[in-house]
Amino acid sequence: MPGRRRRPRKYDECCYTNFGEQPAPLEIQIGYGLIPLVDQQIKGPLLDEITSVRNQLDCEYGLPLPKVHIRDNMCLDAYEYKILLHGVEVGGYKECNPHYVICMDTGNVTEELEGKMIKDPVFNLDAVIVSQTRKDEAKTFGYVTPEWYVLIKSHLYEISVKNITKFLDQCMVNTLVNKVRNRNPDVVDDVFFLHNFSTSKLKTILNWLLEEGVSIRDMNTILETIADNLEETNRLSDLMEKIREKLAYQFLPKLADENKKIHVIRVSQTLAKALSERIYYPGSNNELPYYVFTPVANKGFNNKVAEKAHCLFQKGYSPVFVIVKDLRTALSNIIRQGLGNWSCISDTELCSVIKDKDYSIVVEEELDVDEIKVNESCPCGN
Repeated sequence: MPGRRRRPRKYDECCYTNFGEQPAPLEIQIGYGLIPLVDQQIKGPLLDEITSVRNQLDCEYGLPLPKVHIRDNMCLDAYEYKILLHGVEVGGYKECNPHYVICMDTGNVTEELEGKMIKDPVFNLDAVIVSQTRKDEAKTFGYVTPEWYVLIKSHLYEISVKNITKFLDQCMVNTLVNKVRNRNPDVVDDVFFLHNFSTSKLKTILNWLLEEGVSIRDMNTILETIADNLEETNRLSDLMEKIREKLAYQFLPKLADENKKIHVIRVSQTLAKALSERIYYPGSNNELPYYVFTPVANKGFNNKVAEKAHCLFQKGYSPVFVIVKDLRTALSNIIRQGLGNWSCISDTELCSVIKDKDYSIVVEEELDVDEIKVNESCPCGN
């Protein structure tokens, strides 16, 4: 009726209950059927698995993962879970029924198992869902049969690693710096007061290191290296390279095989010289350098890099590219952006582990691209 005030509906109030509330950095939502996995009274196994993920990431990357917020969501299916990153769904699965088991084919299956065919939510491997009574049968056929809480843990770990830089906020950077201050206050004063270096710049460098899988646990060495090199350069990408050289003894051994041999793809001297003519440094100090190619050269470069990487995979090794130190950052940048999360290391980094004679280098392939030639005009006009 005209002039009559509308009675507020119940959901109008609900719409504003959480208005302005910041989403949890990392959250797991579960259906009611999965509540026993996180029930403290019955020692739900998922809680311990989540703790182990946080400890593992802290050990591997030196970055404490924020507490994982767990809550039941009645809107989900009974045996469904979702993983949210800053309030956005980034993974999940709907059929974690404890009466059934997921059987994953990792390449060692000797006989196929009949059941519901799926792709596992973590690694996208071929998998079959069968009843729990057939679990032993699946194992004899060569299938991997993880418990559902182990699968959720693995999914959480993979998502956390993929998005590791999203957990490094300004507050965390300050916390890491303060830990160094307690032990070595002089280097903190040198970097942030004498040289007026900001924590936001440090955060940029730390994120670049994390993106390439380099641990930032040794913050004292990181700050010492910055202090030692700020007189020579204030370009953040150059400072990152100096830090990598200091930390090479930590991450290079992870690239070696059981015989302490690092199998690499070496960028040829000819290609390195041509790339040096095409490197571009953005005006912004918080951006990484990159190479500028013509469309034809870009296609040739991508095809050749993919080809060499495939050769390494066929030999049973992960691709590791080696180039002179001044060109490493740009090479790593262009490969990770468009081709794959493969390792790129510099000749200087290699020298730091070779000189101890503990490790040796095996050049498996040499990278050369016919479409990229020396002394050709640079597409960017520089």
